[in-house]
Amino acid sequence: MTEQMNNSEHNAVYKPAHYEKDGYPSTQVMVRAMFAGTEGKLPLSVYPWWKDAFKYLFRWPLKNGTEDLLKAKRCIDMILEELEANELQEKVLNMTDEEANYYSAYVAIHGNAVHEK
Repeated sequence: MTEQMNNSEHNAVYKPAHYEKDGYPSTQVMVRAMFAGTEGKLPLSVYPWWKDAFKYLFRWPLKNGTEDLLKAKRCIDMILEELEANELQEKVLNMTDEEANYYSAYVAIHGNAVHEK
């Protein structure tokens, strides 16, 4: 049975049709797009969200329609949040002692309002 599933052109487990366009599997396209020049330039926490956004954008017209577009949008929003948090983290790590003391006092008084929207 497994050989039969592996040998079929498309099947739900090994080669779903909604993950292939013009003969290119989405995984190959995704890996090339995600790692072309981004090594070490993005926080690691971005990659899972990017992968999922890519997946949903790749398959949306063939699988779940607008539901997949909404899922992709959610993933992109999470990427933006991760990048914002990483930017804040970089700023905190590069603070002078005086800036760090001010920031600590601000957070103690007002809470961490940076992520509250």
